[in-house]
Parts: sequence; structure tokens; C-alpha cells
Amino acid sequence: GANASLNFTLGDFANVQLNGRIMSNGFGAVAQGPLERSQEELKEYTVNADVKLDKLMPTKWGLEVPFNFTMTETFIDPKYNPLDDDVKMEDAHNKEELEKVVRQFNRYKSYSFSNIRKIRNPDNRKPLRFYDPSNFALSFSYADEYYRDVYTTYNINQNLRASLNYNYGFKFKSVEPFKNMRAVQDTAKSAKYLRFLKEFNINPVPTRFSFRTDIDRLYTENMFRDLSSYTGSASLLMPA
Repeated sequence: GANASLNFTLGDFANVQLNGRIMSNGFGAVAQGPLERSQEELKEYTVNADVKLDKLMPTKWGLEVPFNFTMTETFIDPKYNPLDDDVKMEDAHNKEELEKVVRQFNRYKSYSFSNIRKIRNPDNRKPLRFYDPSNFALSFSYADEYYRDVYTTYNINQNLRASLNYNYGFKFKSVEPFKNMRAVQDTAKSAKYLRFLKEFNINPVPTRFSFRTDIDRLYTENMFRDLSSYTGSASLLMPA
């Protein structure tokens, strides 16, 4: 078996990571017997990229647009015919036909925008309003997974998610209801005993208002493979 990894950065614009893995037939620990070792050949690679798309936009827009892309593909080829465990693939009489269907293949892809928002200009002296764009944050992701093997013609899973966050902090307004009472004034004899009343304060308005709304959609489709032409049986063979 072998593993490889490569990571490179494009300034503060993007970070890209590549990973690969190969495991051959017969791979395993020294103490493992022949039947305990891997009976298949595996190849896999993964690409992952984090990109700050806002770096391509005018600075005056004040946007943050983080984007992520991930893709993984896995290929697994068995040493033995999965429809007849006693026969190696290379010895199967219908080897050319089987090779088209016995490979286990899985592909996963995802695209996501996480927490897209507008950054408020620190030089902006105007009070923050409840409708200010900087109060909002938007996220979106789409994932697609495709799988097939000797028993499955295809299995598809697609997932779409989106969310909107709103967060607004009200300006703090302190009310000290007992501040002007004569009994708490410094000249009063009782002042030192009632200092806690003088310093008592409340905020009559909420400190923060926030909400979040989410959309989550999932689509799944699956089709089993008719193996009658490979097994000589007229029935649909399902995995055990």
C-alpha cells in the first residue's frame, strides 16, 4: 500500500490539498495469513480546495465569500469473482463481461459557500440599523454521491442545504430607577447602606434578536443490477 499527500497555498486566496491512496492485492500485516490480507485492489484520490472568492471582488464591497470544493473517487477491483468466490477474476470464463460490472466505484462531490456576509466598515460612524446587510449571513451547500458495484447498477444521493442567519444587537440602554432617591444620595445617612439601590440598573429593551431558517432537500435513487446474464439464472440476484 502507498499514501501520498500534497498541499499548496495560493497566498491568502486559496488552499488546495490532494491525497491519494493505493492498496494492492495481498496487502496486510506481516503476521496476517494469505486469506486475512486484502483480496482486492484499491485506488483512491481526494481533492479539497478552500477559496476566498471575495479576493476577486472590489474591496469596497466588504464581502466575505468562503467557498469549498471537495471531490473523492474510489475504485475497488476484486481479486476473486464476487459471483463465484472460488474463481479468480483472471480465470473467470466471462472475464471481459464481468470486468465491466464487478468494479466497485464511488464518487463524492460537494460545493459549499459558508457564511457569506458583508463586513461593516469600521470607519462607518452611522448607527447600526436592523436592516443593515451586515446582520445577515447566508450559507449554501450541494453534495452529490454516486455508487455502483456488481449488485448495484447505480445508487445516487443528492443533498442540498441552505440557511439564512440574522443577528441584530440592540443598543444598550441603562435605566437606574433609584438613582435620584433622596435616601441613596451621598449626603444621606442611609447612603452607605443603600448603595446597591443607587447602582441598580435594568435594560428595558432586548439585548439581541436573532433567527435562523434552513432548507434541507435530499434525493435518493437506486437500481439493482440484473445478473442473470452472468450467473445463468433468470432471477434478480441481490447482495447477501
